[in-house]
Amino acid sequence: MQQTREEGAGNRRPAEVSCLLLPVGEGALLLPNVLVAEVVGFSAPEPPADAPPWFAGRIEWRGLAVPLIRLESLLGVDAAPEGGRRIAILNALEEQTDAPFLGIVLQGIPALVRVRAADLEEDPGTGQDGPVLRRFRYQGQPVVVPDLEALAASLRAQAA
Repeated sequence: MQQTREEGAGNRRPAEVSCLLLPVGEGALLLPNVLVAEVVGFSAPEPPADAPPWFAGRIEWRGLAVPLIRLESLLGVDAAPEGGRRIAILNALEEQTDAPFLGIVLQGIPALVRVRAADLEEDPGTGQDGPVLRRFRYQGQPVVVPDLEALAASLRAQAA
């Protein structure tokens, strides 16, 4: 059970949030664990012709064709070695009913962490390039909170 604290007149916010650190290239994404539907073994998709480098194609997951994204090029981080790859299947945001799931190539095993606001430091040394909402340092490690709406918009533009 999550602890809560009072803020303002009757607003309740969690004191800490269960998150996953998802290794991407030589960096990591930080997402609330409720956004991650499942982590599966890597299966190579058939890349579409004329696709941008970040769009790896589609994989089959539970009978659905899920778009697969390589975030390394979008986030400006170097790709890690090929070993240990997995795919995080993310739940799309509610507005995105045309694509209910999104796959992201991972370079290792995600770590479950409980994050408090005090655990995060703004990372002012890097820009907000690519599909990035915020950049932080968590326990000294640079982490990115991705902009899932921007990713979905990029996918829609790719499909058009």
